[in-house]
Amino acid sequence: MILEHSTRTDGRTDAGSATVELVLAAPVLVVFLLFMVFAGRIVVAMGEVEAAARDAARAASLSRSAQAGHLAAERAAAADLFGNRLVRLTCRRTPGHRPR
Repeated sequence: MILEHSTRTDGRTDAGSATVELVLAAPVLVVFLLFMVFAGRIVVAMGEVEAAARDAARAASLSRSAQAGHLAAERAAAADLFGNRLVRLTCRRTPGHRPR
């Protein structure tokens, strides 16, 4: 069985049109895939930061003084975000916040 190219009314054939469509669509699909990977990494990072903030707030709430709470919060957040690596983490006060 021999496959023939379809002939349009003006006499030209559709040979190669699939190749052109693939060449035009491939970059769009690659960019979409990279965007999805990037968005997934952002969601994972946001979850890690929220977990670190939750653990830091818990550690601070269990402390007896404001200074000890601040230090405990920094240590808990650093442990969640950076594991055992030696990284400097600082916690800043919210503008207008007054400690109790």
